[in-house]
Amino acid sequence: MSCDIEEFRKIILKGRKYNSYKFALAKFLLDYSKQCIVVEDKKIDYKVIADAFLNYYWEQVCKRDIKQISDKQNIPFIVKIIKDYCNRKDIDKNEIIKEIAKECFKDVIPRFQYNNGTFYQHYHELQGRNYRMPSDDKRYIYLFKESIALFRDNYELLNGEVIEEWERFLEKFNGDLDFEFMR
Repeated sequence: MSCDIEEFRKIILKGRKYNSYKFALAKFLLDYSKQCIVVEDKKIDYKVIADAFLNYYWEQVCKRDIKQISDKQNIPFIVKIIKDYCNRKDIDKNEIIKEIAKECFKDVIPRFQYNNGTFYQHYHELQGRNYRMPSDDKRYIYLFKESIALFRDNYELLNGEVIEEWERFLEKFNGDLDFEFMR
């Protein structure tokens, strides 16, 4: 297993992106690693990742109405899920997190890495050209301690690049944006 800053940067700066999920996953990996006091392999349930995604997207979708993609026919699942809750008075955060964890990680978790197992281990199975979600008991990633150290040690640089690229990606559909709320 090799954990490389250039591979992470290549995914963010040059990788194919159909929506903004890769940016959200990259930001999660960085934020999670920054908070780790002890650098050791970590098993991270999809609900933990979903909670972070909810925090990243809530303001974008509900408060700022930032379009995540130009194709109105292929709105990302996370936008559909969050929009359904935006104007409700009684919001069950756990229900939203559960929906995000179930619907939003089918492709981004396995496709984030060029080589399976570079930053984390996952349990999605490739069937043809598509991935299949793992069984409920395998809906987690196993983040390697080398990745945590890399992300933690290079947090400022990588977080800045992730935010800038995310903002640049969304500006294609929205015009100029101020993404200061994400920094």
